Amino acid sequence: MQDSVDARMLDPEIALLVVADGMGGAPAGDVASGTALAAVVDGLAGLDWSSVDPEVTLARAVSAANESVWQEALADPRQVGMGTTLVIALVTAGAARIANVGDSRAYGLLRGELRQLSDDHSYVGEAIRDGRMTPEEARVHPYRNLITRVAGTQPHVEPDLVSADLASGDTILLSTDGLHGPLDDAAIADLLTATGSDLDAAAALVDAANAAGGPDNIAVALARVR
Repeated sequence: MQDSVDARMLDPEIALLVVADGMGGAPAGDVASGTALAAVVDGLAGLDWSSVDPEVTLARAVSAANESVWQEALADPRQVGMGTTLVIALVTAGAARIANVGDSRAYGLLRGELRQLSDDHSYVGEAIRDGRMTPEEARVHPYRNLITRVAGTQPHVEPDLVSADLASGDTILLSTDGLHGPLDDAAIADLLTATGSDLDAAAALVDAANAAGGPDNIAVALARVR
């Protein structure tokens, strides 16, 4: 299992979601994603959120995760070159702040409309943004799994930082490509809209991805604004 996932309340007002998808062979990929996730959770748990800048804190969390994976790889020659995608969301009643490296995604179901909030750091993601490829072409392209930026393979990595305003009923969803590979945005939106609890929604998403072929590990984390 190369995917790692965590969802927890950091305090009564802030939810933390983290998803990571490791690379570098099965054992090393598992180590990379787990190491990154642990570094993020350790770095963010217990902070006084009334006195920190969320974006600065997210950037530092990605840096800490990157450093942890990098050092873990240096300590074991069998793991040299391992890395992981990483997407983190801090969710409050009014906003979501997101940091992303790689092609794991952050979505927002905002006022009933699904939006991809993060950019994929991948060959096909860059081709879509440059206008060289359509999303439909990207879904079947032979290089669709070629990632251009990950955590842990270099001493430093620069995450994307984005935010989204949230209102009651909105949902933030993080996923690895085991979900958004086989399922398109319309299917994801339908499942998020049709299901009740967060646990029911997560289970429905995983079941649908498996029913659509389930070609990879699947990790999802979501939070809804009440």
